[in-house]
Amino acid sequence: MISIQILVQNDETTIERLLDSLVSLDPQLLVGDLGCTDRTIEMCKERGAHIFKLDGSDMSKIRNRLIAAAHYDWVMWVEPWEVLVDVAPIKKAIASQPSLPYNLRIITSDMMTHEVRLWNKKDGYHFRNPVCEYLDVSGATMGRMNCSIYSDGKKQVPLDVLQKWHKAEPASPEPIYYEAFYYLSNQEWEKFISKATHYLFDRKRSTQSAIMLKYYLAIVLCHVKKNAKEAIKHTIECLAVRPLMAEFWCLLGDIFYHLAGDYAKSKQFYHNAAIMGSYRWGDDIWPMEIAKYEEYPRKMMTSCDALLEEPPTIVRITN
Repeated sequence: MISIQILVQNDETTIERLLDSLVSLDPQLLVGDLGCTDRTIEMCKERGAHIFKLDGSDMSKIRNRLIAAAHYDWVMWVEPWEVLVDVAPIKKAIASQPSLPYNLRIITSDMMTHEVRLWNKKDGYHFRNPVCEYLDVSGATMGRMNCSIYSDGKKQVPLDVLQKWHKAEPASPEPIYYEAFYYLSNQEWEKFISKATHYLFDRKRSTQSAIMLKYYLAIVLCHVKKNAKEAIKHTIECLAVRPLMAEFWCLLGDIFYHLAGDYAKSKQFYHNAAIMGSYRWGDDIWPMEIAKYEEYPRKMMTSCDALLEEPPTIVRITN
């Protein structure tokens, strides 16, 4: 048996699909009401959910409270805009010994990420961060699970909430990380570059968060700032840590395609994306832009071939 926690705030348009996808697990539903004014809570009650009226802005404290309220040892968390695709792997996991925390695939449009969503509460894991919370399983051996959740996307955390977090924990780099992505998603390029640079100055270069932020910084430097030299530098640093990530090879191809007009070199980088990306292993939990592993590099190689038939115009990169 399993307890599943869901935090809701006016999610009546998506909650029913989620609840339908959970039925065969026969779970204890722990629904945290963050201030619903629509029919969300009524719809959850119809499914037998336990409703918790929650106050406060610290999401980790709220989620940890729901862990404590769980009747069963196995606990899972999902978002109200998600759908669980296959419950069989979860049933198998909760029947296995020893108990392990599990990453589940989160598929949003063309992006696949992984998050720890299933664990045994006897192991004592808890959520961290007042917003952008995550289950801290540092040092744990992770279980393998072939299970996916489809998501309509995340709700954006307001900037003032992130700034409040930063003010409360000025020595922590994590608020800066999420502020950077706030500015990125809102196309405030200069502020994004400033926050990203600040974060990367304080962080180890090989962590997943640092490498992915460096990648998005390189994208902005390429496509917005047209700074080929800095974009190349950051992308190569990403490849030095994760050489099988097709996203990074595609970005090198983009830099030479759009900024240098060197279509022969671009084609080679896109070719590398298709080949190297095919070797990413099955238990790799780093983010994946699905199109960058087949569709995009093939399309760009075709474009390079067409352009190479024309007289080349090579622009020397001098930024």
